[in-house]
Amino acid sequence: MRRRGQVAAALALLERGCSPSAPGEWQPTELVALRAEIHAELGQIDHATALLGAAVASAPDQPGNWVDLAGGWHAAGDREKAEDCLRIALELDPTHVGAKLRLADLLVREGRYVEAGQLATSAQACDPAAAETIRRGHPRLQPDKARP
Repeated sequence: MRRRGQVAAALALLERGCSPSAPGEWQPTELVALRAEIHAELGQIDHATALLGAAVASAPDQPGNWVDLAGGWHAAGDREKAEDCLRIALELDPTHVGAKLRLADLLVREGRYVEAGQLATSAQACDPAAAETIRRGHPRLQPDKARP
């Protein structure tokens, strides 16, 4: 729905199916990040950041969760928090290919080419197949020129 331009309808579907039924109930960080990205697209940055802030507590020991949250923060326009999330993911798992490539993408956008190149090279060395799959196949981990 989102790809077809039906952003509000996609968000409504996510909100119905993914909202916790009780305060404090756990939600998958990938879905929280996606909801935040859509809220950001709709200009609802405060709502997006509130969702992400609440989700951080659910991610303490899972690097993939931090990578998901980084995508939401990036969509909400907070590159610093996105970078922090990715660095936490790499502290938890220094070989996490998705975190390395996502962080490299952020750093390139800031002109930090040397560090970005090192991360991309390291990701490729850690797991060449995963690095290529992420680069080609997973739209949320591919560089997106439309993002701020």
